[in-house]
Amino acid sequence: MMRLIFVELRAETVDKVIKLLRKLPWRGEEAASVAARFRKCVLKVTRHRKIGLVADMLAGVKAWQEPAVMSCVDGALEALQRGMEENDHRQQQKLVSCARLLGQCYNFAVVSSGLIFSTLEHFLNFGHEVSSLPPATREQLRTPVMSPGPDGSSTGGVARLGGVPVHDPRVPCATDGPSGLFRVRLVTELLATCGHYFNEGSTRAKLDEFLCFFQRYMFTKVRCLLARDDPCFFFFYFYLYFYLLTRSLTRSSSAACAW
Repeated sequence: MMRLIFVELRAETVDKVIKLLRKLPWRGEEAASVAARFRKCVLKVTRHRKIGLVADMLAGVKAWQEPAVMSCVDGALEALQRGMEENDHRQQQKLVSCARLLGQCYNFAVVSSGLIFSTLEHFLNFGHEVSSLPPATREQLRTPVMSPGPDGSSTGGVARLGGVPVHDPRVPCATDGPSGLFRVRLVTELLATCGHYFNEGSTRAKLDEFLCFFQRYMFTKVRCLLARDDPCFFFFYFYLYFYLLTRSLTRSSSAACAW
């Protein structure tokens, strides 16, 4: 199996590899062992160009062995969760590969857009739970909202305090401090892989909403970016996707405007 995925799998041999995989004993006493080896081999792929081929292969395998494919997706999600909990820089390349695999799985219709957006939100929310703060501090995080004006629109309305958010990037997190930029890399890697498909309908609206929150998250990293030798790279990387993914999104000029 390892030879099929690491050696034989190429753009012109994807269908052949799928047929050979189908001949393996997926049922009976060896089924669990075969599925475990399949998942292990898939998650070991870290080469940038190979990941798209693996996702294409998973799309073909899903037609007759969906549990094994979903196990691979679960493995990628578990690796990302474990990586955010441990924050070990030695695992970063593997985690980037897992994020790219999820994006390619969406491109080949293995997973839904809902999974992609929930993963993006989890990248930014994990560890930033407002419930971990003292009650007095939570009240300071109430978000200002506009009540409807005389004509029913938000224009001419009165600003008031909304509810306390469940997550807020300003909440201190031991594994995602002001100097931590790895989650930014995970988000941009996932969006770079499949974000260009979120260009219409409900997915476009969800993307706009997420990018607004991503902008807020980025403002908590400004000091770190400015302290580095070449902060322009990070700002360019971030705003490049603002331009490519949604030209209608309003860019905040300061952290105060973002909230």
